[in-house]
Amino acid sequence: MIAKVDYLKRSLNRQLQREKAFPLLLHFNYREVIWPRGELMKAKGYRDYDLVDVFGKSDEDFCKKFNFPLNQLQAKKDSRGPLEERD
Repeated sequence: MIAKVDYLKRSLNRQLQREKAFPLLLHFNYREVIWPRGELMKAKGYRDYDLVDVFGKSDEDFCKKFNFPLNQLQAKKDSRGPLEERD
């Protein structure tokens, strides 16, 4: 959860107290939804957008709305390998 909040605040420069869907945004998976979509939005220069539109849609709907090829989103997801989890 800390990684999600830090990413939204620092990398995406969002004021979470002003986000109408916060803290529900924390339910989205960081590695599969938040990070790859956030990175694509930053790379394309998007600044003013609703986080629900970015994170709350299927991959196909997200790509269609923001004009990204689906394979670009998948490549971004694949670029960040899985973490080694320890018990």
